[in-house]
Amino acid sequence: MEYIGWSFVLLGCILNVISAFGCLRMPDFYSMVQAAGVGDSLGTPLILFGLIFFVGFSLLSIKLFFLIVLVWLLSPTATHALVNAHFNSEK
Repeated sequence: MEYIGWSFVLLGCILNVISAFGCLRMPDFYSMVQAAGVGDSLGTPLILFGLIFFVGFSLLSIKLFFLIVLVWLLSPTATHALVNAHFNSEK
């Protein structure tokens, strides 16, 4: 189980690093936010899912699962709000 946890954590870290490089390489604001949103929506939950494998089934794993659900719900919402605010400020 520990190897599965490490593989999820490593994959999540790789996705977050790729997302960070994508933010640096993209030419405009909307592309940067898209790269950051993908990393937030997939990389961070993978890291948290790997931590669930480390702790096993306990109260902490239930809290981590709820944190994954919150990230999946709030990250796209925050990205949309950020893009909407930028779009409205350009008018």
